[in-house]
Amino acid sequence: MSTGPEGCFVRVNAAMLLSQKIDASLIVSVVGRYFKSSTQFQCSDGGTIALSTQYIEPPADLDVSGQGMVMEMVGQYADNALTVFVVRELSPDVDLSVYEKMIEVQHHPKYQQYFYLGTS
Repeated sequence: MSTGPEGCFVRVNAAMLLSQKIDASLIVSVVGRYFKSSTQFQCSDGGTIALSTQYIEPPADLDVSGQGMVMEMVGQYADNALTVFVVRELSPDVDLSVYEKMIEVQHHPKYQQYFYLGTS
């Protein structure tokens, strides 16, 4: 498995995961909100991915409206689902459009040397 610096994960969005351009051995981070159920997640780019929650327990007060708490999910994407290992509550006030712009900068070829993207 590819590993990066301690606590450093490749930050991605739904489009990147669904395009299957992300190495399946990487541990990745997505930010967004639960959407419709505890196994659907709307990422910062508005795209939706499936979650495998076998290693976590979704919050008891889960808001699936797509308007609740912004969360960070850390896990491994394979078989069309993110197997979630870590869930972090961020804030309901996180501006996902700003976060999405940050992801675009991190993955832009001009700036990739400054961020861990799972490549050596």
